[in-house]
Amino acid sequence: MNPSPEDFVGFGEIEPVVMVTTTFANSEGDVPHSYYVYDLWRFRDGEVVSANDLDTRFPKWVWMTVAENHMPASSLSLEEKQRMLDERTATEISIR
Repeated sequence: MNPSPEDFVGFGEIEPVVMVTTTFANSEGDVPHSYYVYDLWRFRDGEVVSANDLDTRFPKWVWMTVAENHMPASSLSLEEKQRMLDERTATEISIR
């Protein structure tokens, strides 16, 4: 919402400028959970496209809990993560 310098990182010559964003995803089931999902984005030809391939830690899923939590979520299968990623509408970013 209000980007600051720590929201932009570089990967040297591979990708000089990458933006880190956080969105939310909700699981389904008997006890649904909410997750912070951290993604990397690159700027290409006037568009913002996924850069998650630059770092194996992304997309990073963190279970949203009352207690402080920064650990990657282990409660979701790869299939669940992919389904939730496919359903997210927040993956389209426009730069104004």
